[in-house]
Amino acid sequence: MSLPTFASWNVRGFNSPIKVNMCKDLIKLYNLKFLAILEAKIQASLAVDPWFAFSHNLFENEKCCDNFNVSSPGRIWVKWDSSLVSFSPTFISSQIIHGVFASGCSPPIIISVIYAGNLQEDRKDLWDNLLMLSSGINLPWVILGDYNCCRFEHEKAGGSPLLQGRLGELNNFIFDCGLQDLSSVGMKYTWFNQRVDLPIHIKLDRILVNSDLLDAYPTAFYKVDPPAGTDHSPLIFKSKSDERTFSRFLFKNYWLNCDEFWEVLLNAFGKPFTASPISAFYNYLGDLKSKIKEKRWPFSNFLSGEILEAKKNQMQNLNDIQTNPLDPRLNASLKDSNKTLSHLQANWASWVTRRSKAYWLSQGEDDLGFLYAKIRSIKNLNNIKEVDSPRGRLSSHHDIADAFVRYFKDLFNAPIVDVRAFSNIPVADKVPSQYLDSLIAPITDLEIKNVIFAGKASSAPGPDGFSFAFYQKIWHIIGYHLCLAVKHFFSSSCMPKRASATAITLIPKGSHSSSMNDYRPISL
Repeated sequence: MSLPTFASWNVRGFNSPIKVNMCKDLIKLYNLKFLAILEAKIQASLAVDPWFAFSHNLFENEKCCDNFNVSSPGRIWVKWDSSLVSFSPTFISSQIIHGVFASGCSPPIIISVIYAGNLQEDRKDLWDNLLMLSSGINLPWVILGDYNCCRFEHEKAGGSPLLQGRLGELNNFIFDCGLQDLSSVGMKYTWFNQRVDLPIHIKLDRILVNSDLLDAYPTAFYKVDPPAGTDHSPLIFKSKSDERTFSRFLFKNYWLNCDEFWEVLLNAFGKPFTASPISAFYNYLGDLKSKIKEKRWPFSNFLSGEILEAKKNQMQNLNDIQTNPLDPRLNASLKDSNKTLSHLQANWASWVTRRSKAYWLSQGEDDLGFLYAKIRSIKNLNNIKEVDSPRGRLSSHHDIADAFVRYFKDLFNAPIVDVRAFSNIPVADKVPSQYLDSLIAPITDLEIKNVIFAGKASSAPGPDGFSFAFYQKIWHIIGYHLCLAVKHFFSSSCMPKRASATAITLIPKGSHSSSMNDYRPISL
């Protein structure tokens, strides 16, 4: 399921045939079906002139709407291909055109096209209107256009520093409406003041979305194209077709408090593997992951169901104890239900904190609406939409994955350097003799254990999906296997068995190369 590509562009005047051709080129390049033209600077009398309207058509079956009657000169002119999409405006002001966008069998969405005023006082009406509109929206919502302000200090380069008040107005609006920044590719800044002596680059144009949009189109993003003839960059919204994605395994620390987890763990690590220690340990972890995924208890819906059941039991005990408060059997039952509920709620708090990756949630906040919005936003921002490679710009998942594989193959399979080319390298400082024994000494089990237990138990899981808490709590079961695997890795690697007192460390200055000019010696 995907939406047709649509865009907004502040063209700074749409009277010129040059600007019309620029918009037509953009439509052709991205196969747009909907384009919002901002800062059109067109009088209402011209918009109703048949010849003017015909000469400014962008689509073959064009329909349009504007806000020229409430803004002079006209600011926003929305055009779309009526043979493929429909747009029904429901609210129009001097800074907004807001309506329902639909295409074929795709569910409808809400689009708000905005061109914000230059003054903060004018923009206050914009935020108030959008906040009012947001209360009645239960569909995916896209807000795109020129906000004439930005969110963060790093979104501006040059000019006077941004005042905190100017940053706060947009951030407060986003928080009040429960919106998220949609991830983007392309240019970082969207506006340039066209000056060489005192240049200013700033992100004035952006696309915001609600959680419903990220639910329906989790891989959606927008592209910031070069301005091509104006001082603002166009924004092109793309909802990538759904591709099968695999969620990464992430160990939840509260599983350590579940009896079922320990049973699965012992079964997974109880099987013998006739392989190298590294391969055996990898197989142990893989088997553990697969067995955990087969169970019901690792998932949040099971945990929430257990909490609801525990609350019902607690309430039943409280009701029973009202008639006989000194009954030891009832008091014991109430104590057990309170303990069970407290245990489950602690597990829930652990899950909420880990999934949201928001540290302030560790203080006890349990806002599920924020939690899921945060999770969706992180997934959307971390998704790779496009990459530039020697083969051009790639956008499909298969092509992007292949490009990364090719890059690292070339990086780690570089041509072998002729060792004779190293003869003229100056010798760096020698390693002090008192450190030589420690450098070549075998790695001990205690050193490996100390590294594991020095990690923070509440930190995020590593590349294998397991946290420090996992390794620390079950060390008595897997410690032997892990130490064996680590020592086997170092003993079988291509690293030198002994350290040379005259060893030289070479650090690349830039990209890898076999030329000696690209390396420099540093002292050890």
